[in-house]
Amino acid sequence: MLIRREGKWIHRSIEDPASNVLHKAMVYSPTSGNAGILTAGGTRAILKLWEKGAEPEIVWEADFGGKFSRMREMEAVATHDQGVVAGGQVEILRFEAGTEPRGGTKIASLEDKLCRFLTVGDIDGDGRKEMVDADSRGFEHAAILVDLDGDKTDELYVANDMGGEVNRYVWREGSVHKTTIHKYPEELSYLTWNINAAPVELIP
Repeated sequence: MLIRREGKWIHRSIEDPASNVLHKAMVYSPTSGNAGILTAGGTRAILKLWEKGAEPEIVWEADFGGKFSRMREMEAVATHDQGVVAGGQVEILRFEAGTEPRGGTKIASLEDKLCRFLTVGDIDGDGRKEMVDADSRGFEHAAILVDLDGDKTDELYVANDMGGEVNRYVWREGSVHKTTIHKYPEELSYLTWNINAAPVELIP
């Protein structure tokens, strides 16, 4: 977790003894109870709600019968040992209302094997949203466009796993400016599965 306080980015972490990794994390407000951080486990298919100052609550859990019951997304589940999807070129398709499942319009192609994230936002403040493809690298290459500084223009936050860092990009005076907001120790092997924004008061 990266928290900005008094002009500095502070790094802290939480660990779930039931999983070797947290595949996803996001803000969740249950119909009853307090809002917190919802995490999806990577060794067991388990959703936990973390509230500040309290033990995490198990919201949902299941066993799919594979070696690992992984939660790959919050909306879908999969087991790595029971099937994969792979192709050598990634096509980005646009589907408008009423489009048939096979009728998407190709808007871009990427010479790559994976495309984990597509994120859009208004990074230059012109009222039009852009789709971002940064020049950093990583297996997941997690990214998000969000206005965290409140200036009505989105910033781009990217986990550059190959560089062991998290970067922030802002648009100023007609060009993009990069700032490294966190650098991981070189002796540690980090992989950022996703990036989501959360109110500071909810961070456990």
